[in-house]
Amino acid sequence: MNLLVPGAEVDSLEAVGLYIAINLVLLVWFGLRVVVRRRGSKTSLGDGGHEDLERAIRVHGNASENIPPILVGLVAVALLSGPVWMVHVLGGQLTLGRIFHAVGLSQGTLIFRQMGMLLTWTCFLLTAAALVHLIFV
Repeated sequence: MNLLVPGAEVDSLEAVGLYIAINLVLLVWFGLRVVVRRRGSKTSLGDGGHEDLERAIRVHGNASENIPPILVGLVAVALLSGPVWMVHVLGGQLTLGRIFHAVGLSQGTLIFRQMGMLLTWTCFLLTAAALVHLIFV
């Protein structure tokens, strides 16, 4: 089904595909930010004491640690016939959380970093709860 066709019904797995695509692009973007900072500081390993490089490394690393398990959970929600709205709530929450966290960590803005982690961690818990619900109810 085409997501861009007005009135077209989108199933849960197609919605998951959208969030996988968006979050893959985020991971590439975060990785490119590390490469640019490594080249700028001529640092091939570690952070070389450069705070901006350290922050970029942590943004990418944190996203790499948190995005994949939730995306696996979203695929499971779709395969267990979870409703499309559920996938959009969870996928949107994940994506927003990762963006907030990246902005907060990159700029040293604690509230955005905290909101990003809160959104991400609650997304983990809500995805787990959705899976248990879909399996047992």
